[in-house]
Amino acid sequence: MFDEKSADELFRYVAQHVSFETAFTQNGQTYSLTKEQWVGLADNKVAVLDQINERASRGIGFLYGRSALNESTSDAMLKGFFDWLISEESLAQIR
Repeated sequence: MFDEKSADELFRYVAQHVSFETAFTQNGQTYSLTKEQWVGLADNKVAVLDQINERASRGIGFLYGRSALNESTSDAMLKGFFDWLISEESLAQIR
């Protein structure tokens, strides 16, 4: 599978080079904000988080960081990981 050295290299690469967005639901809508947009919520961020937490306590909604990784990813390091992840070898291990 994925050896420890490769996993460490990928982790360091992602930490330094990959931008994440903050995804959440509010009032039945799904949002995905850049770091700048999330910081820009300022005072509204507390109200948004309160609502997200209240709804999450009832099993509704989500809040998480995300970055797209799929077959159209152009970054060579991430593309290599994606190709490994969907390879027959990896899928066989999962099955």
